Order: sequence, then C-alpha cells, then structure tokens
Amino acid sequence: ATMHKSGTYTDHNGNQSSHHTLDTKTIHHFTGTCCGGTCCDGGQNPATTQHGMDSLIYTLSEDGAPLSVFAVDTMPVDGITNGISDKNSSAGGSVNGGSGGFSFFGGIDSFEKSGNAAHLVIAGRHRGRLSFRLANGSTLHFDNKKFGERANGWGYNAVVAKIDLENNALVWVTSAGMMLEVERSAAEAIAT
Repeated sequence: ATMHKSGTYTDHNGNQSSHHTLDTKTIHHFTGTCCGGTCCDGGQNPATTQHGMDSLIYTLSEDGAPLSVFAVDTMPVDGITNGISDKNSSAGGSVNGGSGGFSFFGGIDSFEKSGNAAHLVIAGRHRGRLSFRLANGSTLHFDNKKFGERANGWGYNAVVAKIDLENNALVWVTSAGMMLEVERSAAEAIAT
C-alpha cells in the first residue's frame, strides 16, 4: 500500500487509516510464495527471508492511487527454500544455493511515444524461476539454474520482458544474447 499526504494508505480496496501487516494484507496477485504466515518450504519468516521477493509493477492514477498490479513470482528453480548453501546436491539444498531465487527490474519504459500505452518493457536480472501470468490465465516459467554465490556474482542472468498492462499479462520474456555461462549478467536500462 502507498501512503498519501493525507496520511491514509491506498490499495485495491480503497483508503484505510493503517498499513496492512502480514496478517491483514489483501492479496491482489497470489504468487504462492508464502502461505499461512510462513514460506511454503522450510518455515522461514516471510518478513525476513529473500524467498518471496517477488517483483511488482503498479499502475497508478494521476494522483498516485494504485489501479492495478502485475507480479512476477520469484523462487528457486527446484522450489527448495531450506537455506542450505552447498553445491553438493546430496546436502539437500537448492540448485540456486541457499539464497534461492532473486529478481530485480531496474529498467522500465513504456511504448507510449509510439502510440502503444498498453505495453511496457522491463529489464533487470534474475536467478531461479520467474513465473509470469499470461493473458489466457496460464503461467510461463522462465528459469536460470545458476548457483548463487559471491564468486560468480550471485549467478544472475539478464532478463528483458514486455508486459501488457490492459490484461496484466506477459507478452514475451528473453535472456537471449545476454547470458554468460558462468558469470553474471544484467540489463540495467531499457529504452523504447
């Protein structure tokens, strides 16, 4: 929720006087990352774990009130979130390492100048599985199986995606031509 100058918070259910807690939050785009007050695997605290650090794109009105939200679920490729950071698979940890999945989209631009205000493009980096909602209601998974550790720059791959804001759906996503086999890569800016 966003706080306005008036001191109220606004989300998709309108204005309220206090910010939601994890127990009172409203769900606008259920990603399945956390459930029942803990993350779905390993019982990590959802307020402090990296798991569930989903990427969100809000569409706001001229006065700053949220109109819609598009979420990209971010998890380890194999779904293992137990925090074990060991490249040896027999140790029981994720192929993505103890930190699991990660996503960050620092670049964003619209196609408004070309007359297509309904679409925007985002650019950033990720490790693990990104889950994008498609217009038909299904989900597209986009995977990076690199192990995340300091020695390889945390295993990020660059990623660019086009989003349809009218349908809150992915149009396309790619890392083609932007990935390195061992090192990390990132897309920091985008222009249409």
